Amino acid sequence: MAVVDINKIKKLREDKNLSQKEMAKVIGCSTLHSYYRKEKGKQPFLANEIFLLAKFFGQKVENFFEVSVAKNAINNKSKLHG
Repeated sequence: MAVVDINKIKKLREDKNLSQKEMAKVIGCSTLHSYYRKEKGKQPFLANEIFLLAKFFGQKVENFFEVSVAKNAINNKSKLHG
């Protein structure tokens, strides 16, 4: 399952010395509070917002996701190879 890597988004913003208010404008959030909630993981980023972030930072969309594998998938793989 792919999950948005909110730590990466925050790090990119901080590395560019951008405020949350500036980032809210980049993705079209109507309020700073709405962006704050997204960066804190309390509200999800929408697909089009991830696209806008990728374009803004000059990165591939897939770079904004962390891949997590279900525990049972790992267990099944080890049974097949073990």
